[in-house]
Amino acid sequence: MRFLGAIFFATNSKNKLAFLNRIIGVNEYEVDAFGNYEHRLWERK
Repeated sequence: MRFLGAIFFATNSKNKLAFLNRIIGVNEYEVDAFGNYEHRLWERK
């Protein structure tokens, strides 16, 4: 199975996670018949 989607990041952090604020990610998640999976995430610019 293959799933496609988008992730919207928002944070009030001023530290390590501050770079995530207002970033959009496009993702792809694939699962095979044995339960193995692969997840890919790209930043949308």
